[in-house]
Formats: sequence, C-alpha cells, structure tokens
Amino acid sequence: MLNSLSALVIISVVAVLVWVMRIDYRSLRIPNKMVLLLLAQYFVWAFLTGFSTIIGDLIAGAVLFLIAFILWLFRMMGAGDAKLYAALGMFIGFDHLSLYAVLLLLVSVVFVVLIQVSRFFKTSGRLTEIRTSGKAPYSVPMCFAAIPTILLRAFA
Repeated sequence: MLNSLSALVIISVVAVLVWVMRIDYRSLRIPNKMVLLLLAQYFVWAFLTGFSTIIGDLIAGAVLFLIAFILWLFRMMGAGDAKLYAALGMFIGFDHLSLYAVLLLLVSVVFVVLIQVSRFFKTSGRLTEIRTSGKAPYSVPMCFAAIPTILLRAFA
C-alpha cells in the first residue's frame, strides 16, 4: 500500500494522462513536455516507494518503447506515442504488462468501433475526421488501458 505522498503522485499521473489524451485527441500531438513530466513523476514515485521495482519498470518501459519505435519506423505510429509508451511502461511495470495488453486490446476494439460508428451520427465531428483521415490519436486507447493498470498496481 502506498503512503499519502505516493498516492498523490499516482493521482497526478492519472490527471496528466487524461490531459495527454485530450491534447492528442484534438491535435494528434503529444507534447514532449508531457512525456518528460510523466518521466519525472515516475522517478519521484520510484523514490517514494524505495526503487523496489525499478529494474522491472525500466524493462517494461524499454519493451513498450521498442515495440512502438518499430511501429514508428514503419510509419504506423507517431513519435509522441512511442515516447509516451516508455513512460507508460515504467508506470505499468513488468509484472502488469499482460494485464495492460489485454486492456489495450479491449479498449482499442471499442475505440475502433466508435470511430466506425461515427459515420452514422452527424454530431460526432472529431471521430468522423479521425475516420476519414486515417490518423488516430493512439494515446487515447493507450492511456485508457494504462490508467486502471497503474491504479491497480499502485493501490493493490
């Protein structure tokens, strides 16, 4: 269980992830300063928890970044998404990657369905733009899957 300060850091991480989703959804951009803020938050959280899982966390961050970097090389993902994956991986941790993968699959399917269904609704302007442009804000499903995983890891 976390102490109060560690819990506050995790809650602030969730707030930053929600903000990242909002920015990316609107502009298809993830500012570097947001990723740097998440990395700083991770190291504060790791310090407060005694660096007990830092090796696994760094491995998880590296694994997710490597996968995203390969997708970026093939122009299947933006650079901001790849950088975000490194920070997300560190918060998710190696032991929770499988849960994250399952949640990411479920959230991604729901997101794709919402984008496709947007053609039937005149009030869904941004989703229609995403569908017609073929460019998706990947941070939305990434963060929606990461938030419960991070909360479960931190508060379980």
